Amino acid sequence: MSLIHPGRSFTSQTGCDSIVNVQLDFMASVAGTESYSGCSGDGYAVTINGTIYNELNPSGVEVLTSQNGCDSIVTINLIFQNIVSVTHSYTGCAGDGYALVINGNVYNESNPNGVEVISGTMGCDTAVTIQLVFQPIRSASISYVGCEGDDYEVVVNGILYNAFNPQGTEIMTALNGCDSVITISLSFLTGTQHGIQYTGCVGDNYSIIVNGTVYSESNPTGMEWLTGSNGCDSVVTVNMVFGNQFVVNENYAGCEGDGYSILVNGNLYDEQHPLGMENISGVSGCDTLVYIDLLFAPASTSSFTYSGCAGDGFSIVVNGTTYDEQHPNGVETMTTVHGCDSTIMVAMTFVDADSNSISYTGCVGDGYAVMINGTSYNESNPIGTEMVQTADGCDSIIQIALIYEDCDVQNLDCAVFIPNVISPNDDGINDEFSFGYAASCEVTDFRVALFDRWGSELYSSTDPSFTWNGEFKGKQLPPGVFVYIAEIYFKDASAPFGQEGDLTLIR
Repeated sequence: MSLIHPGRSFTSQTGCDSIVNVQLDFMASVAGTESYSGCSGDGYAVTINGTIYNELNPSGVEVLTSQNGCDSIVTINLIFQNIVSVTHSYTGCAGDGYALVINGNVYNESNPNGVEVISGTMGCDTAVTIQLVFQPIRSASISYVGCEGDDYEVVVNGILYNAFNPQGTEIMTALNGCDSVITISLSFLTGTQHGIQYTGCVGDNYSIIVNGTVYSESNPTGMEWLTGSNGCDSVVTVNMVFGNQFVVNENYAGCEGDGYSILVNGNLYDEQHPLGMENISGVSGCDTLVYIDLLFAPASTSSFTYSGCAGDGFSIVVNGTTYDEQHPNGVETMTTVHGCDSTIMVAMTFVDADSNSISYTGCVGDGYAVMINGTSYNESNPIGTEMVQTADGCDSIIQIALIYEDCDVQNLDCAVFIPNVISPNDDGINDEFSFGYAASCEVTDFRVALFDRWGSELYSSTDPSFTWNGEFKGKQLPPGVFVYIAEIYFKDASAPFGQEGDLTLIR
């Protein structure tokens, strides 16, 4: 800006005139802005007027003086966006068709895990971790072979199965939300009744013994129930007629072990001696030819077995008795109106959900960490609960409690650091079981041994630098809890170090 004043005349002491022209210039001040938008940790910085502006000092105002002596005001505003990390987890059932599309890639049962990086509008990335778990579908079968009229029935999933509804398939949902498919197949055999018919001569002294009862001319008719050691009943109807000489066929069809026998003409016929012919002469001269043919069929037995998880609610009713998790085993004998017994052996197994704990007490900054179910537990995340699935398909609950204390290393008498969980999955975290020692300690004698829950030794070593990777005889052991015993002697230590503890193996 300029201001020009019109000329004026001034008279000097000498009487001469002086003309003065005045011009004033006013320079405008300058205002500017230093703006930036980036990502956290990208290292961007700018220095203005000797002051450094970066992620730690992102905003301010600086006044700069130019060569003409006027000020310039600079406003600084730096924005740093956070990088986002997201985990997408899903637990479902095998074959449920669940799928997820992220960044153009399909994640499903065939491709359940991965990491995708998505760029945002500010140029910052979002890391998405995908973890999909598909539980297997379990199956079981109920098979039964019995006799018609034995009243056997079983209730599965609220549906009654018996002789009128002998076959079907039921789908039951377990605690993990997945289905158990149960196939029911009941078979009912035709019951048997047997008759002993005899026609002979009066006074021929013919008699038979059935179930301890003597049948003869004085006791010619009756009915006997015979029960074998295998539970198979036979109903025997005896009808004897004494008259003129006849040819008699003594036929019998029963069950093995039912104890049936007849005495004909002084000879015993039974399961060991089933065939023969007897000629019996009566006092009146009436002879009777008796042909004996005894048939003993194999016993009919059946069994029902079931293996499931504790709390799945499965139950069956056999012969009016309910079998479930509180009453899993028993024997039932069912008798039809025809006398045919069926023996049913019931054996049900319910696997309990495991409940384990992982505890650790160490020092602040010792770097101890454990990875369980994809979650890292360390000094920043010391407490939690995880649920994993065991090899038999049931749930295992793990409680984690890590304690980090302030340790005075100089007061430790050769401290030993022993983990209580390993996960040998080659992820570089807790893959092996080993001991850690203070750097100043010298081991002079060493012994460690590991045992399973039944006390069988799985591993031992006398090497202080040993490592164990969860294998026995070259094969990977299933997840479980093991026991270790350690005895360590240190040079110049006041006493040997001895400890027993649990080691949890997860996969």
